[in-house]
Amino acid sequence: MNQVLTALQDLETFIGGLRFEKKADGTGILPELGIIPMIEEYASFLRSLSFCKKVAASEYQYVQGEIGRVLEIGKGIRTIQEKTQQISIDPAIIIDSDQNAPDQEKTAEALRKTIRAFSCSLEKSINDIQKKTEQLKDDLSVFKIVLFGKTKSGKSTVREALTKGNGASIGKGGQSTTTEIHEYDWYNLKVYDTPGSLSVRDTEKKQGGIGKEEHMAYELLLKSDIAIFMFISDNIEKAELDYLREILERGKDVLILLNVKSDLSDYRKFKLRKKEKEISEEFQQGNFERIREAVGKRNPKILPFHAQAAFFSRGNSGELKQFYRDNDVTRSELYDLSKFSEIRNYLVENIIERGAAIRSETIRECFISHVRHFSEENRRPIEQCRKNVEDVLGLIRKTKKKIDGIINSFGRKLESELRSEFRARIDTHDIAETCIDCKYSKEEIKRFWESQFSDELVKEVSTGILQTLIQKISAEMEEMSRQLSFIMETDAEFDGFEANTLPWEDILRVGGILAGIGSMVAFFFFSGPVGWVLGGISIVLSLLAGIFKRRETKIRELKEKLDDSFDENIKSLAEHLREHCKKNVYPIIRGNLNHAISAQEELLKICDDFLVLNQELDKIAKENQKKLAPHIKQLISEQKALLARNK
Repeated sequence: MNQVLTALQDLETFIGGLRFEKKADGTGILPELGIIPMIEEYASFLRSLSFCKKVAASEYQYVQGEIGRVLEIGKGIRTIQEKTQQISIDPAIIIDSDQNAPDQEKTAEALRKTIRAFSCSLEKSINDIQKKTEQLKDDLSVFKIVLFGKTKSGKSTVREALTKGNGASIGKGGQSTTTEIHEYDWYNLKVYDTPGSLSVRDTEKKQGGIGKEEHMAYELLLKSDIAIFMFISDNIEKAELDYLREILERGKDVLILLNVKSDLSDYRKFKLRKKEKEISEEFQQGNFERIREAVGKRNPKILPFHAQAAFFSRGNSGELKQFYRDNDVTRSELYDLSKFSEIRNYLVENIIERGAAIRSETIRECFISHVRHFSEENRRPIEQCRKNVEDVLGLIRKTKKKIDGIINSFGRKLESELRSEFRARIDTHDIAETCIDCKYSKEEIKRFWESQFSDELVKEVSTGILQTLIQKISAEMEEMSRQLSFIMETDAEFDGFEANTLPWEDILRVGGILAGIGSMVAFFFFSGPVGWVLGGISIVLSLLAGIFKRRETKIRELKEKLDDSFDENIKSLAEHLREHCKKNVYPIIRGNLNHAISAQEELLKICDDFLVLNQELDKIAKENQKKLAPHIKQLISEQKALLARNK
């Protein structure tokens, strides 16, 4: 590689002054030998830029091919949407006519609404990736350099020095003049001056603490080839180092400039105090170490320089000419003092040696970054939705298991509870004693025994037992509802997504799931008791013929038979209640819980489908990232060979 230009800022003047005139004798006048290496270097620079443009066009075509893979994911989204139209849950489970109660179609539509929201999010991501990638086409022929740094770090001063400006964009005092991105030309390159990061004016903060001005800079960073990050030597803040790390993590070529802040307005005092010594790595060692520690294993180039001196040496204004006269100093002296040539040499050398690789990396990384960004942006809400679905599904299943336990326990203990309740109201010994002492006839004993199991008593006891069952189930449902509310209220990831308004609360509303059970309890008693309440009476009456038996014996024997009849009645009533609950009560409870579970399981499957599609985006990003390093290595070799052929 030829020596990098040592005076590129004057190259235009040299080239403009070349004259290939003929002498009187017809021979040509050649330029001075010292100018020829400069011409050769500039030619190499231009050839590199031309090669960069060719590579950029090729890289764009490659990325367009990868966009095709992204668009295939869109087809998968449409397939899921078609599936959602088939979401329906058996409408045979009718709760009651309450208009506020949830129904199956409302639930299915809520699921479809949620899925449409995720579909729109993914489709928008895919369209944005395509749109942002197509925007690269407008920049294929341009090599871009972007200036980053906090307000008043000297970015505009550097840009004015690069472009030989008049200093109009340089802030005065505490003022920051750059409030939007400005574009300038410099030796066939584009230079962009960005708004100052960490600006107190940058109040429009969004998620992640990124303000409007920083967001503009980030967007430009994706399309930039080389980033210049500037620090002020006397005030390096932690937030600046964090900002630098974020830029480096994006894989950009970064040149770090350490702007030594020492005022040149009184140049004689500046020289007297030998301030120029501060513009060196040795003097700025502490700042160098702090920056290197912050960037970790990355090893970007760090250059100390004096931005004010650079502008004073290259700027064009009447004030500068007066400054030269007042301080008896030349542009060349200020230029050497500023060490601006090291910045220029780094940029030119980098482009000559690996410009094509940088351009390729910019275009591919821009695509990879967009794909990765949208994949990550979609992943969080989808995964959070899935987590919530799993949490809710687990909660419903847990509650259903508890309710099944309550129902099973109710079935096992029903006979015992009925016996206990009726025993508290019917004393067979008292009945037997009354019948014997009053010398009731068989018909009278039959009627008297039958009267003990009146419609009112059977209804009172049975209703009380069933209501106790419903109260226990209601308590479990209410606890589930409280936990469900907690899950939803503590979820901060759903903002902006329809998943946040899923029909869980509607489906699991206690009143909705238990609606109609009361009427089912009452339905059981639409008619009075039938023959089952008289079980064993004929046997009892046949024993009354033993008239010569003692009174106590008769009472005991009648009581025993009444007890047998009592047990038979309780068993029959218990069986009847079990059958009634099995047909009319349990299906309402279990049916609606199963309905809620079905809705959650359906959404869980769809969340998994979306995750698979979103993982395809991430897969595309990772595959392209893996291919990038060997591709960059190959381009560097090709550019090196191209320059060698043209020496």
